[in-house]
Amino acid sequence: MKHLFLFLVFFSVTVALGLGAYLLMPEWWRYLFDEDYLVETLSAAAFLAAGVWGLLLVRAREGEARWAAAGLSAFALIGFLDEISFGERWFGFRAPVVYWKRIHGPHDLIKVARRLSEDAIEADPVLFVLVAGSLVALCLALAFKPALRIYRAAVASPLRPVYLMAVIAAVLLAASQAIDQRILFQREHREVFIAMEELFELNAGLALLVACFALSKSQKKGAADGFGRT
Repeated sequence: MKHLFLFLVFFSVTVALGLGAYLLMPEWWRYLFDEDYLVETLSAAAFLAAGVWGLLLVRAREGEARWAAAGLSAFALIGFLDEISFGERWFGFRAPVVYWKRIHGPHDLIKVARRLSEDAIEADPVLFVLVAGSLVALCLALAFKPALRIYRAAVASPLRPVYLMAVIAAVLLAASQAIDQRILFQREHREVFIAMEELFELNAGLALLVACFALSKSQKKGAADGFGRT
């Protein structure tokens, strides 16, 4: 549980500092939470650091630990690319447009899916409910047993602190997307909600760093499975 405690310290400190700075110096909000400013830059740095650390761990681990490191690295690098809009603002290329929306990252695909769903509901709500409900039920039926096996294996694994941190990162990113998609949002408190969105993303990157730290404590190549003494 020490890895969870470490993350909770990071989370508490970043949220307290971020919201505290906003409350004490509201005129600094833009420089803290706006696009390409402090918190987003720190988020990109955290994701990039976790991605690189994960790649290094891929080389140093084997078996389940190697697969876990590869998954963490891929997760973190996608998060990094999403934070920098896949380099569009850096390199000056124009991102593709899909159904009115310029795609800067995975979060824009969610907006496209929402727009398509809204148009489909407007065109034929009954047909949409039938088709969407059937697809959701089919996906749940197909995914239930594999998901249950993965869950049981993760709980029994010596790498469960790594998986726990990855799940926390995913939950935080889901929460940030709920704000970005205006599912959790109040216009009269816009600055606070956007600040929380950016802080959730920063802490997702920090959670992946803690996951890499936990994985770095596992046995290296040639050693027995499990976590080494710390």
